[in-house]
Amino acid sequence: MKKQAGFVSVLLTSFSLFFCSFAHAERGWAVSEKDVATAFCKNQSSLSSGEILQYLELKNQSEAGDLSPQNAVIHGVTFENESPWFLDLFSKLTTRLGFYGDPSPRLQVDLQQEFSINPSCNQVFCAVEKIWGIEVGLKLLYLLARYHYNSSDLAYLFSRTLDSNELNDVILGVKDMPLSIFIPGITPKPLYGAGEALESMWGRGAHSNAVIMLFSGWTHLPHLLRQMAIFHELAHTLSHLESPTLDFTPEWLSLGKWTSIESPAIDDSRRRGLSPASKYWKTSLDSSQWVSLYSTTNPSEDFAETVVAYRYAPSRLKGIAPAKYHYIRDRVFKGLEFTSNQACADQ
Repeated sequence: MKKQAGFVSVLLTSFSLFFCSFAHAERGWAVSEKDVATAFCKNQSSLSSGEILQYLELKNQSEAGDLSPQNAVIHGVTFENESPWFLDLFSKLTTRLGFYGDPSPRLQVDLQQEFSINPSCNQVFCAVEKIWGIEVGLKLLYLLARYHYNSSDLAYLFSRTLDSNELNDVILGVKDMPLSIFIPGITPKPLYGAGEALESMWGRGAHSNAVIMLFSGWTHLPHLLRQMAIFHELAHTLSHLESPTLDFTPEWLSLGKWTSIESPAIDDSRRRGLSPASKYWKTSLDSSQWVSLYSTTNPSEDFAETVVAYRYAPSRLKGIAPAKYHYIRDRVFKGLEFTSNQACADQ
């Protein structure tokens, strides 16, 4: 099956690409593989194709409602008598995006010419199977339909196709974040495999970043740590649910005893408008109160690593940094705790 090189839009969110956070396992993360494996309310098994199909069909019934099936042509592919909700998902997975996340017609590939989908196939499930294979295609649909994460290599510039096992770990990492806490927005968010060009520009030896790009280092991690890395990047997103962002509120900076030092290399004209993460930070907090070496990088990584510890090793976090535990419990998880299966049973 011929595959077109993927395209990734470097979506400019509140995470500036230049200053986005990078996860480096070698710098010491907050939790171990065993912590993730034994965490309460941890999703351990991946969804089967049958389970995903069942979810999508039920979701379609609620989303499409009384809307009649439609005929449509999307990027050269003709669909007949198809649900408008499924057509919308297919369009989002296959529409090329420009640098700012807007559709970019000049980059758009004619999918019919590329994959020869018609005339044997005029339904979304069939088209998805022809492009990605049924397992990968269904997982891409599921991530987009349930969590609004677009992991399609056809949507983003310089991306690569995530295989079925990689998508399993992406889904399991995302599922570890309760939907009641992490509320997806309407606009699809990027969560994709970064190709070599993006790796050379932004990877810098990292496994992933908060946009979310998954670099080659992520693929070499054990499965449970890949899931944890996904959760770590989602934790950065959580901090941006409020304004000012939680990782740079006076309360959080006080808990970590953080003070900022402007970089002498950044002149006044460039300093204006830079995010708080662009500053140099130092802390006077005692080393025994840090959840990981990586958390000492800056307040943003401190926040993400603390959220990771709260989810996968809550007793340890409560023991070494009780004030941070209570802050994450109250401001982020709204009282939800992961200290027992009973405590988080309804997440």
